Amino acid sequence: MQGKNVSKICAPVINFFNKTVGEVDKAVKFVKRKSKLNAQLFSETLIAGCLSDDKISLERMCEMLKERGLKISKQGLHQRFNDEAKLLMQNLFEKSLIEFKTEKSDLVELLKPFSSVKIIDSTGISLPSNLKDLYKGHGGASSEAGVKLQLMFDYLHGQVSKVTMKDGCRSDQGFTEYFNDVEKGALYLQDLGY
Repeated sequence: MQGKNVSKICAPVINFFNKTVGEVDKAVKFVKRKSKLNAQLFSETLIAGCLSDDKISLERMCEMLKERGLKISKQGLHQRFNDEAKLLMQNLFEKSLIEFKTEKSDLVELLKPFSSVKIIDSTGISLPSNLKDLYKGHGGASSEAGVKLQLMFDYLHGQVSKVTMKDGCRSDQGFTEYFNDVEKGALYLQDLGY
């Protein structure tokens, strides 16, 4: 049973990296000049590295790239963590939400009158302090770099409908982007922080 599930997942993931990463790179221009470190190799290494170790180092990422036939220095790799890399990963994340959406779950009888049930919440993630120019954190006892993810999940359709990344120091009270276009007939659920 597990083998069938793995094979059902593998083909779409491979297709995603083979096709979608290249399409996204054309828009964000991660690769500006001819380079062996292309968008596909960068994103695969970053994702695989973070999945294997949530505190992965540049040195370990360089080792992973070397295993794939690309020798790059820590400094060279560090320079690739820039605004284009941020846009690349952000766009890939958004595309993956569409590509890998969950199947529609059974509806609770109570929710049938609503066109959708939007659940809104946020989470903060501390980042290494060298990323403070990309995402400002709280500082002090917390990291100087952090990201806050604002997420809207459509429960009835089993899909993340919106994700927004902001500086980690931003509060939920000031976040109103998801409330500009309120859908008629939808139920919105959020905590009092909003």
